[in-house]
Amino acid sequence: MTIFQPGQRIALVHTGDLHTRLQPGDTGTVQRHDRQQQIVYVRWDTGSALAMCLDAGDRIRPVAAPERISRDLFHLHPDRVGIGSAGVFAGDWAWRHGPDGDRIEVGFAGTLIDRWNGWAVFSCTRQVAEAIVGDQQHQRRALRASLHAAGVPDAELDKEVNTQLAELRFDGDVLIADQRASADDPDAIARFSPDVDGRYIVMGWNWCWQAVDPERCDRIIGDLPQPGDEQQFLLLRHTPGMQVPHTRLRLTGLQPRPTRCEIVPAAFTAVLNLDDQPVAKLTGHDDGTVTLQPPGTLSGALQSYAARCRHLGHAVTEARLLRALADEILLDEATRFADAHKDTLLRLIDDTSRTRTVTILDSIPHDLDERLAVGRTLTNRPRQSWQIWTGRDWFSVPATGTAAHQASTS
Repeated sequence: MTIFQPGQRIALVHTGDLHTRLQPGDTGTVQRHDRQQQIVYVRWDTGSALAMCLDAGDRIRPVAAPERISRDLFHLHPDRVGIGSAGVFAGDWAWRHGPDGDRIEVGFAGTLIDRWNGWAVFSCTRQVAEAIVGDQQHQRRALRASLHAAGVPDAELDKEVNTQLAELRFDGDVLIADQRASADDPDAIARFSPDVDGRYIVMGWNWCWQAVDPERCDRIIGDLPQPGDEQQFLLLRHTPGMQVPHTRLRLTGLQPRPTRCEIVPAAFTAVLNLDDQPVAKLTGHDDGTVTLQPPGTLSGALQSYAARCRHLGHAVTEARLLRALADEILLDEATRFADAHKDTLLRLIDDTSRTRTVTILDSIPHDLDERLAVGRTLTNRPRQSWQIWTGRDWFSVPATGTAAHQASTS
């Protein structure tokens, strides 16, 4: 008696099922083999989840495993995948143990945009999103077949499948995730529209996705970048959610420099550089606006650069980009000044990621309790939040006080 192993590739020889669309020669991957009942559960490449009942006359044969991906994909190894870079992603449920070790049947190409409780959040093309939906639908069909084989009554199958696995489907351009049964929540149905670039975030901040080694994937859905092209965007350090394509455009030569009296000057000048070559002078005004001299400098290059920038998934104007670049140099200088003097900074930031006020804290809060203590001296402001500079990044502090901190009026 032939024993079929999980992950083994097989082809259909014969089935007595008169309603299936499977044809002899169709291939699939073994999910498991119930040797007691002589049932082989198969994930067919056509999307079918028809199980093979060997005692009833169904016949399958082993076939050669798919050719492994031959490209050098070291640049997409999960250890090299950071925010803004391309990678290959799979769910923690996708691993299977086969005859040649732990493998992933299918990985999905995307760009890492965030991390959530240690898991990956990535964006992907419509093609990849559709493949993820198809993969989920296949798992639901396979689960249904397994439950049916286990004796679950037909009237209860839909309920059991929905309880164990969410339903994903497209309604036009909108991806719908129905988790009402699995979450036991009548409102747990979410709709995800594509961003301005037509990309989707499929169950980000919800499912346990992870970046995986593409060499361990039998198949990868989506286009993979060539070595050197894997960094899709960079995040600005001081403007949350602001993505830029590269750092070839940046500001230097800030004047005046920060002081304890004015840690972030309202009026300033700086030099705009392209590929480390000075091309224009940027002036910041007391009202928060910025202008370039001479006017129209780099109009084509700046327009092209701004067109590739995104803030929280939305397009960015040239004026907003210049303001963000200005905030980068202002806050870079301010944080360096604070670090050098063993101080730290407290800032108020609005929901557009603009820094509204910055003040010096003479006493550095070193741990969570001390940071929360600062929060008790601050009041909550609509559509604004408080952050403390930790020496590496900004830490959001919940404002739980009843009177505003003196710094908020500075």
